[in-house]
Amino acid sequence: MYDSVGERPFDNYRTPITEPSYFFGRSELIHTMLKFPFQVRILLGGRRLGKTSALRAIEWNLLDPNNNPDRNPNSKYFRRAFPVLIDLKLEQPKDLDNLRYILIARLREAMERWREIPVTNINQMYPEFLNQVKGAEVTLNFLSSLNINCNINNPDTEKRLNNDNFRLAFLKTKEELRKQKELNFQGVCFLIDGAEFIVRQTWATDAWSYLRGLKDTDIAIKSALGLLLSGYRDLKEYQQRVGSPLLNIAEIEWLTTLSEEDTRKLICDRVSHMSQTYEAEKENIFLSEDAIAQIIEWSGCHPYLIQQSLNMIFDSNQQCELEQQCLDTHLINKLLQHHDKDFSSWWNAEHLSGCFSEDERKIYCTLIKQCQATPKDLAKNTSFSRFKVSEALEVMAGTGVIHLLDDESYILGSRLFQEWVKDLTSNTLSPTTSESDPEKQAQQVLLDKQLCKQNQTQINYQDFQIIVDKNYYIRASSEQGEVKNQLLLDINKIKLTLKLIELNQTDTELLKALGHELYQALFPDKINARFHATLASAQTNQESVRLRLIFESPELASLPWEFLYDEDTNTFLGNNTETVLSRYIDIPLKKSDLKAVSLPLKVLLVISTPTDLATLDIVGEEKLIQEALKTHIETKNIELDILQTATRREIQQKLNEKHYEVFHFIGHGEFENNKGYIALIDEAGKAKYMDDENFANFFLGSHNVGLVILNSCQGAKVASNQAMRGTAPNLVRRGIPAVIAMQYSIFDNTAKLFTDEFYRTLALGYPIDAAIQKTRNAISMECGLDRRDFATPVLYMRAKDGIILSGFTSPEKLDIS
Repeated sequence: MYDSVGERPFDNYRTPITEPSYFFGRSELIHTMLKFPFQVRILLGGRRLGKTSALRAIEWNLLDPNNNPDRNPNSKYFRRAFPVLIDLKLEQPKDLDNLRYILIARLREAMERWREIPVTNINQMYPEFLNQVKGAEVTLNFLSSLNINCNINNPDTEKRLNNDNFRLAFLKTKEELRKQKELNFQGVCFLIDGAEFIVRQTWATDAWSYLRGLKDTDIAIKSALGLLLSGYRDLKEYQQRVGSPLLNIAEIEWLTTLSEEDTRKLICDRVSHMSQTYEAEKENIFLSEDAIAQIIEWSGCHPYLIQQSLNMIFDSNQQCELEQQCLDTHLINKLLQHHDKDFSSWWNAEHLSGCFSEDERKIYCTLIKQCQATPKDLAKNTSFSRFKVSEALEVMAGTGVIHLLDDESYILGSRLFQEWVKDLTSNTLSPTTSESDPEKQAQQVLLDKQLCKQNQTQINYQDFQIIVDKNYYIRASSEQGEVKNQLLLDINKIKLTLKLIELNQTDTELLKALGHELYQALFPDKINARFHATLASAQTNQESVRLRLIFESPELASLPWEFLYDEDTNTFLGNNTETVLSRYIDIPLKKSDLKAVSLPLKVLLVISTPTDLATLDIVGEEKLIQEALKTHIETKNIELDILQTATRREIQQKLNEKHYEVFHFIGHGEFENNKGYIALIDEAGKAKYMDDENFANFFLGSHNVGLVILNSCQGAKVASNQAMRGTAPNLVRRGIPAVIAMQYSIFDNTAKLFTDEFYRTLALGYPIDAAIQKTRNAISMECGLDRRDFATPVLYMRAKDGIILSGFTSPEKLDIS
């Protein structure tokens, strides 16, 4: 489960928990669903509270053979429902008929996957169940057996079922579930994630009325159909504003924070897992009772905040920042900075749909002053009606920032959020502090946070990773889970286009045609749907998508994937600033591998101009880099050294004299006979080519260089006989966290534009992949989409989050005023 990056079960908080052993709490909800699986329920909860993980837990509990009374006479549950989890944000049904088709299709696919899992314990069965892949042919063949015809050649126009066909398919499936020994379920429970998608559609009322009819009047179906609808405020407000036959009969439950007991279990389990992870490094991971109490206080038992607090403690322990494992002032300050974006979205600072209203913010601030209050107390102090206050408190408890203490009283939850709000609404903090006074410590934390705010852009990302193995099998992973498919690409079909690009004989249509061919190969069917769902989710949350590509096939790795073109959005993925695209080298980067920056950041610029090769604009390149970094050089945040005698000896001596964090090479490069070559100079000033392996030896054992930039012709080319060969990827293999190189020869004006834009963007604190994406976009605007220039820079990296220098991308350490 763990790689040497130190990735833990909860590192990616956007990914639902899919391993039963990592899930804690929600036992009452799960018990209710097991006992009454054929009811209609609505599960409401705010962002990061774990709604999808809760649905997953319900799914594996309903599947668990131990809950089957035929297998386990001690089971307390007598009627089992087969669970089908459907994410409407991913599926995005077009109308009611399409929704009916999706319900049947996902049901049939889930059944086929479950049939193939040997009966063991659910901890083993459930991950195998999720890893099974069943395509559309499962549903199409089933419907054909019922004489329900679908046009297989054009399924998008036929992925619809009317009421009669849906009933026929559902009742047939119900009989299979009941009679077949390997299944043995009495009906179906649809777990609908993102149900608020329906309320935004013009056909919402028709959908709710139809589902209500199934539960009320359809005698053959109603006792064998359960529905659990998951969402947030849009779902609740629709019920109150419009009402609906289905929602009116649903049992509504708000998902709140974990209990203190479950929180302690979660913390202890995390500590146990991390102790095992660090055992090889002989790290001592221990949390005292006081430390656990601190985590509970500052997280407020919010599962996301618990996990991130623990991660912060573990990372600090690994980096030897702490003498003991606890949340001290320094770490609390880091947590406040880390969660600034999340808290802003909860507080509605960015006016996102579904976050706190102005009235709710006023009620929360009043609760801060009173610490504990009833709706009646708060109504009196805010001039709102008691009903309005009760509604607001219910929403805030469902976001996880306050707790219901008893039947009437509410108290504050996460102290982190509480202090963040205080900081936002007040500027009267005292600059003094006492290490022994917790209240003054908290005030100093907030003062530090104010001083650390800089004029730089903060972006959150949703990950979308694609791995293509040597057999051209694709695995695409995102927060919605994993999708698999086969990559189908006739490389002979695009060889002429590739040659024309090499010759720089291009136009917009040619590049779009190539990009579309590559896109269709890499994003077939479900992978494309999953990618667009990720894009939609990111846009809703005002986030971007981090697209990481991993190719194990040398033939595929050598293709120019930076030209990927999505016809649906009319964009090249390589220069679309809503995505960041990189070639990810799957060689894990440890947290301790991040190159810690002791300011000033040291940049070595090497300019190689052999007298027997084409002349480069040395003065222009040097001037551009100096201008781009002028502010940072003057404020002593960046130190730039320039080396124009690019002999092997001079470069080696420079690297030995000073610990540089960035190595920037400008010069010539070649790619011949499946090897990359960099043109240095000899003692006579003529070209002396060094192959990729020898060039990588400059950085062998380096513990400082975090980024290498190769402004050299064809520096990014990958050998066709070995994917890890080639100058740029070979440097990453040797330990450099990130390398930017050129896959085509570039003109001086493009090289200067690249240098100017890239350093300016990087200096604003962007992660390396975001900085290169913005640079590609700038090149496309300046040079046009009819030229290959915008797709020429290629980023190879092994840092999943794009952070390669632990100080350079940290806004509080860069003076960018």
